[in-house]
Amino acid sequence: MNTSISICIEGPAYRVTAYIINNKILKEIQNASDEEALYEDNKYSLVGNLALDAIRVSEGFCIYEADNLKWDVAINGKEVDLKKVGHLAEGFEYSDEFDVPRSQALVASFEDDEKVGDGLKLKRGQMFMVEVEDIKFQRASLQIETPGEIKMEDVRLGIVDLDVDTDVSSATYLTGILGQKEKDIRYVLCGGERYEFEFEVFKSYASGFYLVRPTKEADVWKKEYLG
Repeated sequence: MNTSISICIEGPAYRVTAYIINNKILKEIQNASDEEALYEDNKYSLVGNLALDAIRVSEGFCIYEADNLKWDVAINGKEVDLKKVGHLAEGFEYSDEFDVPRSQALVASFEDDEKVGDGLKLKRGQMFMVEVEDIKFQRASLQIETPGEIKMEDVRLGIVDLDVDTDVSSATYLTGILGQKEKDIRYVLCGGERYEFEFEVFKSYASGFYLVRPTKEADVWKKEYLG
């Protein structure tokens, strides 16, 4: 017997990407014209082609804002009467923090949280160019087909923690670029397997770009809005 599970999330989002660049790349972008832009007539969009590397900081849905999103969950085609979506903190049991049956909740656990930018350290002379996309409407969806009987109790949301001790977090969360976004919904764990959401943007404002670089003072980063 196989179990089919579908999850769909819809609503406004805040997608952030950090590109690693150096002074040579920065000058090349600054000397370009808006007519050379990849999109939105903004020359800073060229960073997508020129960056040394890039990391998706946030896909846009924070679990602490789950009540502002539209959720559709179904098991074997039957819609789940979802009452709560939330994050289980370290040292707590489900019953300590949630007052609805586990069969009506989607939960992320601290033990599954990943650190954004874990292991990534800027080299001398490198900096971030950060792209922010304020999205009017986005959809995240996935379809799981797994052997055996699966219940809601077996399904967990996977989170990327944005407030951690990494260069990427310092350059985005600590500088305020992420606002209050702290725990980004990214994947689902079910039956011992990991399933990634597919994200689709339907309506979005124009991207904004920031230049963010470390200073000589520990844990202090300089942020400059580029346009």
